[in-house]
Amino acid sequence: MDKIEETFSLPNGRQIRGARALLGFTQEFCAKKAGVSLSSYKRYEGMADNETILLIIKYSTVISIIDYFKSCGIEFGNSDQTLYLSFSQSKTVAI
Repeated sequence: MDKIEETFSLPNGRQIRGARALLGFTQEFCAKKAGVSLSSYKRYEGMADNETILLIIKYSTVISIIDYFKSCGIEFGNSDQTLYLSFSQSKTVAI
């Protein structure tokens, strides 16, 4: 999958914000755990659609944030134009 195709399957800011809320974490905590700046993290959460994410935020930053949530048991998806996220409680969340 190339970056253009992958862009359309990236979670948008609402999904990232929802994942954080589901886990009960702060933006500061998630940014630190993902190894990204707080301003970049906040910028991602503020993105309404995923079509412009990679124009505003570095690819490596986006992947670091997504990978952090995946390590917490969060999965993001896009099915029939419906964006969703799911949480697997079998994962241990490192705090």
